[in-house]
Amino acid sequence: MTKLKKYSRIISYLEFKLNKELAYEDTFEKDHIIRIEYEKYVKQMTELKEEHFEVIDRNRQRRYEQMKKSEKVRFDKLRQIGCIACLKKGRYSEPVIHHIRKHTGFGLRPPHDQTIPLCPQHHNMGNNSVHLNKKLFNHLYGTEDELLKETNIKINELERNELFYDKGKDDR
Repeated sequence: MTKLKKYSRIISYLEFKLNKELAYEDTFEKDHIIRIEYEKYVKQMTELKEEHFEVIDRNRQRRYEQMKKSEKVRFDKLRQIGCIACLKKGRYSEPVIHHIRKHTGFGLRPPHDQTIPLCPQHHNMGNNSVHLNKKLFNHLYGTEDELLKETNIKINELERNELFYDKGKDDR
């Protein structure tokens, strides 16, 4: 396979083949071989390298350090609750924190107290996720405002239980 110049985006199969022809490669009746090379190229372009995860983790850590203590406590409780949509089905899923965007423009994040826990499937990966199909998500699980109210009730229940257990520990 010849070296192709690095692209910041994935190019089409036809563009891939054209680049080979422009590099004076013989492509006549070699579609099967070129197709395999193209699949390897696409796989290489879409693989996330370890350094990508390091950058993501570093940025996430910086944002977490800049948060107020009360916001960190809320996020910890959201992680304890798990995905609020999965909870309706009676199961726990590791959540990501979803900020409810209402009356905010692009690049503006709502306050951390307007957050709900959603698993990646319900957040932005599944066909019925809040970002990909909001109408279906709302029909199946309720609106984001309704889920926010349910989440806040769960947080209050969690705090009451912790207070109860804390008092029990002091009695020993």
